[in-house]
Amino acid sequence: LQKREDVKRIFDAIRDFRAANAVRRVVRENVAAEFLQPDAITATHVSRMLLDGDILFGRPYPAYSLIKRIGDTWRIQFCQYAVDEPEELNVALSGGKRKTPQDSAASSSN
Repeated sequence: LQKREDVKRIFDAIRDFRAANAVRRVVRENVAAEFLQPDAITATHVSRMLLDGDILFGRPYPAYSLIKRIGDTWRIQFCQYAVDEPEELNVALSGGKRKTPQDSAASSSN
């Protein structure tokens, strides 16, 4: 993500995915965190998407983050999710679009 528009595109795609699937909450559980330097933290967490009644939607998925202090503010500098399902969430997080059978046929004929 390089520009504000990139962040907005991903944000909107994730919001749309959650709305379409009635995801009401995302609960993140810290797994590990440690200082790499006084102004840098590495951390992992697991996210769980919940429907009404705290019903789990999909499988929990891990994430790795690098968090840095810039001035007096801590900011996420890098975050990588490991999502294998549902495919629509993976597509939303990556900012891409889902491949269709026509896409696969076109790429194999080139």
